[in-house]
Formats: sequence, structure tokens, C-alpha cells
Amino acid sequence: MDTNQHEAIHANHDVLVRFFLSTTNQAGVFPLHWHQSIELIYVLSGEVIFTVNSESFSIKANQFFIIPSSVIHSDVHTANQAYVIQIPLRFFYNFGMNAENWRIDYNKLGDLDHQTVLRHFNHLYQIYQAKAPGYLFSFYSVLLILLEQIQVTCMLEKRAILTQKDQINDVIDYINVHFTEKITVNTLAATFGYNPNYLSRKFKTTTGYTLINYLYSLRVNRAYLMLIETDDSIKTIFQNVGLPNNQTTKQHITTLKNSLVKGLCN
Repeated sequence: MDTNQHEAIHANHDVLVRFFLSTTNQAGVFPLHWHQSIELIYVLSGEVIFTVNSESFSIKANQFFIIPSSVIHSDVHTANQAYVIQIPLRFFYNFGMNAENWRIDYNKLGDLDHQTVLRHFNHLYQIYQAKAPGYLFSFYSVLLILLEQIQVTCMLEKRAILTQKDQINDVIDYINVHFTEKITVNTLAATFGYNPNYLSRKFKTTTGYTLINYLYSLRVNRAYLMLIETDDSIKTIFQNVGLPNNQTTKQHITTLKNSLVKGLCN
């Protein structure tokens, strides 16, 4: 897993994007995270409820969704299967484009012909599975057609948002690397030369989440992965990821559980 990425990433070393068919056999919740890539998701079965900038979107079978770069997001899901493409910002640099400026007009997302989008995803999957001679040219040609349709239909460029995000991205990068260490609003403010109250307000305004909630979400997510992948005790895991065994931690875990139950019952 990439240090600055807090999502289960499948690497495709022969192409410049991450492309995979995701199969999840049970309901779950993926806490707040972010990555410097544009994410395209086509849900084939089940339901995924994405929360992007504090706004929730319910995506069901045969529906398509896009998450722009550097946006903090989470999801609650039933058992599901979905195509996922994660396109790093550097992919777009090859075409002289700064995709970090791009935002999605979700009101126009429905204007895309989702059956056409599905055909593109199926074609990409078939090309990549077969890997016939010249498959890279075929893969990129289909991907670029898909991206062109997305950009024309529902992509926006908002430099004002980018400017504001640029001022907080260094803080988020730092948290992504050091979240298991002892971090407080005061220590972050001192590290980056901000007033603590100003930093708290700016983080909330820019990302839609409080700084502490984001920090706890990263820690809880890491703890969850360690519970699955190691034989360590809960106490040891909590200590390793920086989670105090106190009421605040219990409240945060309860909030995540409630989000899962609420999302699946709606």
C-alpha cells in the first residue's frame, strides 16, 4: 500500500492507472480517506453509499460514480461488485492537463449514458485480461474515449477550490504519514505555522470534516486492517496506531458502526 494512500490499492504495473474488478462479499464501511487520483466506479451489483465533502450519494447496480482527486471521502456498502479505475494525477500531466483542478458536477452525472460507460468498462476489462499484442494501445484508446465523455458531460474546473485546497494539502499529507504518532491540533498548527483555531476552521471548511475526525478515521481503519491481518491483541493494536483506549475512541467506533447501520437501512 502506498504510504500516502489509505485505500486498498490494486497496482497495475504495465499501465499508468489502477484498474480492477472489486468483489466485496459482505456489508462494511470504509472510513474517511483520500488519494491523489481521480476515481471512476461502476457498480455492477449491490449498493455503495459514498460521502464526498459531507454529501452522500447512493450508487446502486448499473450506476456510475466519480470521485475527484484530493477529496476526503468515505463509503458504506452492502455486498457488491464494481469496476474501479484510479487515475493518478501524473497520468494527465502527459497531456498537459492539471486534473487536480477538476471537480464533478454531480447534477450532470446522470446525463452520461451509463450503458455506454459500462461497455467501456467491460471493454477495458476484456482488453486487460487478454493482453493481446498491442493491448496497451487498445486499453488507452478506450480509456481516453471514456475520459473525454466524462469531461465534456460533467467535469468542472474550479481554480478557487484548488487554491484553497493547496493551502491545506501539506497538512493532510503530513497526517497521512504520521497519523499513528501523537498528533494534536496544537502540534500540527505549530508544525505548519498556523493558529490552532484557524487551522481547525480551515480544515473543516476545505474538507468538510473536522481534523480530529479525519485523524481518528485513519487510525480506526489501520486498527481494523491489523485486526484482520495480525494476531495482536486489541490493546496492542490500539497502542500501535495511536488510539487511546478511552471514551473518545469508543465514541468514534460507535459513530462508524452507526453510519454503517444507517446507510444499509436507508
